[in-house]
Order: sequence, then C-alpha cells, then structure tokens
Amino acid sequence: MKSIRFVLLLTSIVLPLEVKAEQLSSQCNVLFIIVDDLNSRIEPFGDPDAITPNLTRLAQRSVTYRNCVCQYSLCFPSRASFLTGIHPWNLGVHQGGSNNAGAEEVIPGRLWMSEYFRSQGYWAGSYGKVEHDENPEKWDELIPRSLVADGRFVSSSSWSGVKGISGNTTFAVYDGDATKFTDGVSATGAMAAMERCIQEGRKFFVTLGFYMPHTPWLVPKSIADLYDPAALQLPANPPGSYDNAYWPPYAYAKGKAADTRPFMPEEDLRDMLKAYYSATTLMDYNLGRVLDFADANGLWDDTVIILASDNGFSLMEHRHLYSKRNYSRESVHVPMMIHHPGMTTEGQFCDRQVGLIDILPTALDLAGVSPYPKPLDGQSIAPLQEDPNAVWDRPALSCLTYPRSSMPRYRIGQLGPWKLIEGPFSISYRKVMDHANDPLESYGTFPNGIDGTTLAALEAALSEIPFENGVFYTERPLNPDRDADGLSDEGEIDLGFLGFSPYIDNTDLLTRFTQETVTVVPDSSIKVRLESLPADPEAFSLDYAYPLQLERSYDLETWQVLALDPELGASGHLEWEDDSAGSPTRVFYRASIGP
Repeated sequence: MKSIRFVLLLTSIVLPLEVKAEQLSSQCNVLFIIVDDLNSRIEPFGDPDAITPNLTRLAQRSVTYRNCVCQYSLCFPSRASFLTGIHPWNLGVHQGGSNNAGAEEVIPGRLWMSEYFRSQGYWAGSYGKVEHDENPEKWDELIPRSLVADGRFVSSSSWSGVKGISGNTTFAVYDGDATKFTDGVSATGAMAAMERCIQEGRKFFVTLGFYMPHTPWLVPKSIADLYDPAALQLPANPPGSYDNAYWPPYAYAKGKAADTRPFMPEEDLRDMLKAYYSATTLMDYNLGRVLDFADANGLWDDTVIILASDNGFSLMEHRHLYSKRNYSRESVHVPMMIHHPGMTTEGQFCDRQVGLIDILPTALDLAGVSPYPKPLDGQSIAPLQEDPNAVWDRPALSCLTYPRSSMPRYRIGQLGPWKLIEGPFSISYRKVMDHANDPLESYGTFPNGIDGTTLAALEAALSEIPFENGVFYTERPLNPDRDADGLSDEGEIDLGFLGFSPYIDNTDLLTRFTQETVTVVPDSSIKVRLESLPADPEAFSLDYAYPLQLERSYDLETWQVLALDPELGASGHLEWEDDSAGSPTRVFYRASIGP
C-alpha cells in the first residue's frame, strides 16, 4: 500500500527582513483554506439544495464576500496569481502547466505567499491541493493531495462502481468513513501541524487545500445518500433551451466544443448535480472538523482564517456551459469568507467588488505582518472587514486566454452590478451584464444601460490588461489544395489572423493592413475559411456551438452582414460559401459574433 508522502525541510530559510521576537508575538496565525471548483451552490448564498452547515457556521464567524471573482477561471493560473499577489497577465501564467518555479524565478524579487510568511518568522505548511504542482522548497512541511477512498489510494482507472457523466466526468460512491477520503486526510494533516505549532509556541501559516468538489467526484455513500437527484433544481438553462444565444464560441478557453453538452439527458444532468452537491458536502464535513479544532484550541482569538475557492464551476447554464474556463458568473464568481481576531462584523455579508488577488495583502494586513516590500496587484480589503458597506469603487479584473495562446483574449471587468467583457473576434466585440436586473446573466448587450461613469472606470481598468485582439482579413491561397480537402483552392479565401500586440505601436501594422489589396479570382462563389478557429469534427455542432456570422467589405469601411451559415470543412475549420460577392478585385471578410 502506498503511504502518504511527507516532505519535511530541515534547512532554514534566510530571512530577508529581521523579525524581532516581540514583533512576532504580536502577530496572528493564518489558516488559509482553498477549495477547488466551489461555486455559489452553498447554504450561505441561499442555495435551497446544498447541505453545507459548516460553511454556514464559518460565515457566522466571518465577513462573507458575495461579489468576489477569480482572476482566471482555471486552477493553475488562478492559484499562481493569488499565491503571489500578481495578476495572471503580469505573472505570465496562463492555461495549465507546472508552477514549480518560485515567484522569484518568474518575477525577480518576488516571493510566494508561503515564502514571505516564512521570511517573517512563520512556520509554513501545505496540506492537500494548494499549489497546482507541489514544490517542497516553499514550505516547512508539505503533504500533497492523493486520491484516497476509505483509506485506499486509488486511481481513476481502477475505481469500482464509477458512473460516467458528461464525457470524462466520473462519480464514484464508496462505503467508508468520510475522514478517510482525500480531503479528510488533508484536514487531518493540517490539524496535526497546527497542534504542533501551538504546543511549540510557533506562529504558523497553514494552507489546507480541499480537492472536492473538483472532478472526479469521489464521495462516501453516507453523504451521497443525502441527495435525491429527482428533487434537485435544474439549472436555469435546462437541456433543450437555446435562449442565451449571446454566448460566443470559445467563451470558454479549452478549445473543444465538447465542453458544451446541449443534449445531456435529464437523468445524467440530475446525477451530475447530485455528484457535485455530494462532493461539496464531503468538503463541508471535513471543514467542520477543522472548525471544531478551531473551537477547541481558541483559534478564533489569534488566527486569521480565510476560505476561498480558486474558481467557480458551470453546471450546464448558459447554452449548457460545463466546467470552468469560461466567463460566466458561475465560473468567475467565487465564495470567500474571512475571519480575523477582534472583529465586530461577524456574520455580515459584503457585496463590494473584490478579487482573489486581494488575499495576500489582506492576510498580511490582518495578521499584523510587515507589508510586502514591493507593489502587489491586489489591495488589502481590511477596511471591508471593519465595515462591509464601506465605499469601495475598485473594479475587479479577470481574463481568459484563447486556446494555445499565452495572451489574454477575453478580459473581464466588474464593478458593482456591472460586468464588461471584451473579446477577440473583432475590435468591437463587447458585452455588458447587468447583475442588478439580470443576476443569471441570461442576456448581454452593449451598452445595456450602463452609466457613463461606470463604463469609463471599467474601460480604464481593462486597459491595464495586455490584450490580443484583431480582425480577420483575406489572404490569397498560394498552393492548389493546401488543406488537402480534395477541392481546388481557386476561389477559396482563408481568413488569417491579424494580431495586435499590446507592447508595440500598432500604427504601421494597421496602415499596411488597410492599404493592402487582395486580388480575388472567384468562380461561381468564394469559399471563406476561418483558419484561426479549428473545431473538433467529432464534437462540433453547427446548430449550437458557434453562433458566428460573416461580414464582407470592399473598402474596409462599410461592412455587410452575410446571411451565410458556416460549414465544417474537411480540414476541421469553419467555412462559408459566398456566392453574392460578384467579381471584385478587392474583397475583405471578417468573422464576428452572431446575435
């Protein structure tokens, strides 16, 4: 049987700042609880189906932030961001990958949260899923996450009784003690570490990373049996509904249309909801064990306790978006609760706009630790801990990258009830969500009633995000059948991508583009291919996944929307056939978002 791996550092970290003993004694411990893929389907947010009494219990001892957003709706870049206090676009971290490198290696002179607390004399421990990939050099002790079912180490390929839901999503139910599952093991390790520090009189910075409700959903039968799938409320956009057509293709960043499942049978949808709720309740059960430990050891009086999710999770809302990596409210908004000793605002809610990027400066502020010596992208929200209704007019920013890209292709700014989204398909792609009148984001238009002051503030904030944008232009094919589709390329036009870099002056590029003449020798029609947007032929749905439209111009000033439906070509790219262009010597096309 595989044993739990302990990584214990015996070498001491060199402190860049002198920490006096009397200074350390006046500081608070920090317990940072990170939940994976937790959305707003919890009791404190009013969900009628959720069984999360311990989240409610923590909310009663905290300020609960109902309008907190992640900076990227994917585990790796989100965690890298809030663990360093640097926005993903400034950190250079997008999509997946390894974050074993310390922030010092990413941005010179930067330390990760654990490294900075250690530099201030704290003992630091990591338990469960904290970093995306574990790096023991940043910690005094690290116990990584392992998939555990009733004390047995398992793999997804060897589970018994696994029910497949939504492609590769799995829901496995086991008999056994909830403390012997993955999150239970992590909680046990974290509590043991805090107990040792209390006994030794050491200040601690402990992070506990709950894996649930991340997939695969692996839960004990005693918890799964709490939920009747037939009694669960379906998402606001149930299977078969195509109401929210404003959602563009690749509103999510995974790059496969399979991440939307418009035809999921209702039985599978209900099973998926049961699985997600069960996994959330399992996490909540182990959170309760930690809160019991806090009660028994007086942590409420000397410990800053922060709980936050790294990103949300979509469960078939909005044209049936599933998972994360999209800019929906379900994926971008995250629960966050903060307790600090001596607070007078326990049990209150804050609806001011904040972000996970604010966690590092807030933790330092509330714990009484020296401020980080270099500028951070976040801001301490300690004033909101003292007065949740205090004036707070700072927008919160998020981004998404396009598949196989390292630059933001969607940038999202939120302030109060307003959410501004800018996307890549044309310079003019913009959407505004009005959460006051449309909390479910069932529609989005521009300007959608937003006032000029708020719009200007959001535009100014978004301008800070380096942005890869552009239009699509025509390019004459050079070779006869270069896409190997068996058709002559005579009369075929590829829409290449003209990229705009945020780091250079784009004037010359734009000038060359607007002055370029493209000679076209059409036969009866022109076939336009969108090379920049490959599609998965096995998962692609023309009726659903890509609400694109094609526009044509002869002068780059006046654009005409063409009533053309795309086809999926043999090359795996979207194609339109334009038989109304005539015989121009110059013609331009661009792809844009349909209604």
